[in-house]
Amino acid sequence: MPSAKRKTLVVRDPVLGDLVFCGELGQTIKALVDAPAFQRLRHIRQNSVASLVFPGAEHTRFAHSLGVAAIAQKMLAAISANAGEELDQSVHDDTVLAALLHDVGHGPFSHSFEDILRGIDVPFDHERLGVRLLTESEGGFFSTLERGSPGRAGRIVKFIDKEKREQSNWTYALVSSQLDADRLDYVRRDAAAAGVTNHQPDIARLIDNLSLADGRIVVDERAVDVVESFLLALDHMYERVYFHKAVRGAAVLVSAVIRCAAKANDDVLEDVPLRDLLQEGDRVALSKYARVSDATLWHYFDRWQDAGDRTLSYLASRLRRRELPKAFDLRGSASQSTKLHQKAVELARDAIPGVDPDIVVCFDDLSRVNLKRRFVLSEGEADSILIRPVHGQVHAIEERQRTIAKEIANKMYVDRLFVPQEIRSDLQRFADHEKIAL
Repeated sequence: MPSAKRKTLVVRDPVLGDLVFCGELGQTIKALVDAPAFQRLRHIRQNSVASLVFPGAEHTRFAHSLGVAAIAQKMLAAISANAGEELDQSVHDDTVLAALLHDVGHGPFSHSFEDILRGIDVPFDHERLGVRLLTESEGGFFSTLERGSPGRAGRIVKFIDKEKREQSNWTYALVSSQLDADRLDYVRRDAAAAGVTNHQPDIARLIDNLSLADGRIVVDERAVDVVESFLLALDHMYERVYFHKAVRGAAVLVSAVIRCAAKANDDVLEDVPLRDLLQEGDRVALSKYARVSDATLWHYFDRWQDAGDRTLSYLASRLRRRELPKAFDLRGSASQSTKLHQKAVELARDAIPGVDPDIVVCFDDLSRVNLKRRFVLSEGEADSILIRPVHGQVHAIEERQRTIAKEIANKMYVDRLFVPQEIRSDLQRFADHEKIAL
């Protein structure tokens, strides 16, 4: 009989150290990770096109997903020990596996692609696709999950599908909440990859101070400083990396290329999986979805430089050469923003003949971006981070008299107008002449 040691799965991770999964759970994780649908995550970057601005941000959804599973396992152990609650092995394993598989439905360019498809009225939700991958035989996960524990696929779906999630089950919060394993992984992983070293919250100490109160996850008050460090690190990552103007410019350019290609003739989209995905969204056949990754789109971005459609050719060439559009922060009134946009369209029409100015000039409204800043109370107490004091009642962190959470919750970002490089100077002169606030 093989020893327990030989059944242990150990994965070397540059951010979290060794990720250790023991026994049958380790073997199940290995089988799931080896599935083609999970291996596909190796070819989907965690932060979409951020690597065009932060060269080190080449990390993938694959590494992130393994990290989330490992953190979820540590959170379960800490909560169980601190709350004196012995977990059933199946509950433990379901939670870790749900954490591992939480992102399996992501498309190329992660959240950016989701936003692009919704922008062209194509239904797409990576969580719906994740549910399909787990429950349909074509997804490649169902038989592995059921082999270890009948009914497991359906139980894991409840972690991922918001409509089926049971609010009373605290283990679900480890996979999706304001203080979940997902955020605890990417706040460190994304920062390390982007070279952001000024914030390194002590995640291990935070986890060690997790417990339960009335069936809800709480953080011991002695670790409230780590919670605030975590929130501040997230806030700065959104402001300095995710919403960086050049990163958003790259995302806007990718969006313009794909929107333009979706409107083009079938010669442009001769690749059946990509064409079907752009037309059918999350209803696409899973066998076709598994063949579309970041690499697929970069291949077509290269080919589309020679497309007969002048606008598509122009946009694809700019993306391949990393000639990103330039940003104008919109700080004035709505009428001023409209005036600037109209002038930009006029300038683009004259400066770039044959190119559709309504596609190469566009607004970027950050409130519509999928990566939302949901760090503190947003949907009632159930969606907040709860603190348990030594004496007194459990309370939401933003209810504390002195907390940085209040400032983070109220902070707003400025919308932007992105324009081609060719008209930047002329548009700036126009804005200065018209006294448009930028």
